[in-house]
Amino acid sequence: TYFSGLTSVALYSVALPTTKVLAYIPQAIARVMLPLTSELWTKKEEKILKAGMEALYKYSIIVVLPLALMVFSFSDVILNIFFGKNYVAASTAMKILSIGMIFVPIGQTSFNFFLGVGKPQIPSKIVFGTSLFNFLSNLALIPILGIIGAAISTTLSNLVMMVTGLIKTRNFMKLELPIKIWAKTIISGLALVAVVYSLKNALN
Repeated sequence: TYFSGLTSVALYSVALPTTKVLAYIPQAIARVMLPLTSELWTKKEEKILKAGMEALYKYSIIVVLPLALMVFSFSDVILNIFFGKNYVAASTAMKILSIGMIFVPIGQTSFNFFLGVGKPQIPSKIVFGTSLFNFLSNLALIPILGIIGAAISTTLSNLVMMVTGLIKTRNFMKLELPIKIWAKTIISGLALVAVVYSLKNALN
């Protein structure tokens, strides 16, 4: 409000919660792992736990990425339908935030792992560090870019949280990250976006 005014706050208050919907399904799946993680860790069934974690990392991207790219491609349409034409101005910020939501389920999976193995201090430290990063990047970007700066800051914070969580998780367990699956999914998603934008430009 101080840097950009109430209009920008209203626009951002629509864009952010709408994109957060993307993370609900993977987060629900990841939370199922919490009691299982605790049980498997106690029983020293690390191979089963490792396979489950790797599967969650793989499928969370496969589920979220197409949905995020749909929101990215049709953000203006979504805002117009649900909130009216006055909120279409939040479209660019919503596109950026939709990309940031791709990182959230992976970070949430790592957090639930730490809670399951009795290390709640690790996600607490990650959240504190990421919140500080988010606060400082907001101070730097919002005066210059407004809600676009806030969206960039949030997206970068989600990325930092995901990467930090993965690094910390691999300190406990030598996970094989599905990099190839992620790359194929991203390439397929970008091809979809290219087709969508080509059709949007070609069709009235």
